[in-house]
Amino acid sequence: MSGPKGRALERNKVGIVGLGPVGSILGAYLVRSGLKVFGVELDTTRSEQVNRYGFQIRGFAELEEKPQGCLSSLAELSEVDDLAVVFICTKTWALPDLLPVFADLLGTDESGYGYLLSAGGLGSVIGTLLIGTFQESRRLGLIMLSGAAGSVLMLFGFAWATSLASFPMALLLVFLAAASASAFMIISMTVLQLVVPDALRGRVMGIHTIGYSLVPLGGLFLGALADSIGAGWAVIAGGVIYLIAIGITGTSQPAIRGLDGSALHTETGSGEDQGTQPAATR
Repeated sequence: MSGPKGRALERNKVGIVGLGPVGSILGAYLVRSGLKVFGVELDTTRSEQVNRYGFQIRGFAELEEKPQGCLSSLAELSEVDDLAVVFICTKTWALPDLLPVFADLLGTDESGYGYLLSAGGLGSVIGTLLIGTFQESRRLGLIMLSGAAGSVLMLFGFAWATSLASFPMALLLVFLAAASASAFMIISMTVLQLVVPDALRGRVMGIHTIGYSLVPLGGLFLGALADSIGAGWAVIAGGVIYLIAIGITGTSQPAIRGLDGSALHTETGSGEDQGTQPAATR
């Protein structure tokens, strides 16, 4: 393999942003597989611990692996030459702070970072505005599933654009990924509010929240898979599994696939009208 990206892969340098449970487990497996791992951890106590003792995993596996170094800022990570890939292992609220790393990988500066951030925000806004026109669509279920699948495919494309250092392509894919994710989230939350009975809504929303809290457990699978087949293929495999789950849901759950937005809103509107009628006329 030739060219800058080929040399980067030959040097096997990867970055991990966030060295909590998920980042540490992933990092330990990547170091064990022979990669040169550079971590970023803003917690100075944790950063010093990793630099001194490395990744120490106890419980489901016994691992002790030392990375090339634990850095204290994204700026330091951006100075590492020829990073092949950067893994993001932080809470979602921290993601906007990570775009400078991708801006650097794309060969752009602070203005490029601003454009990436703006593209994601604009995509979310456009997705929110456009999805309002489909809320009463007879194919609301298919639109919801398409939004979920589209967001994953666009993120795959963004990773590919980063490897090619194609900033215009990355900008477009960030916009499309944000728009697709926004469409899926708005439709799914709207359906939950309209379909679930009042007596069960609190419990259903609680389960919905727990589902998001369990997302980091995927890091256990990703780390073990990366040790077996490589980091890049592990990320692709995770996305493929998500797409398969969407496909299984769409084909095996006709109630979800066949969601009719016009019927949902008609039923809700009828219930509200009945609830507002005077008692003497019921």
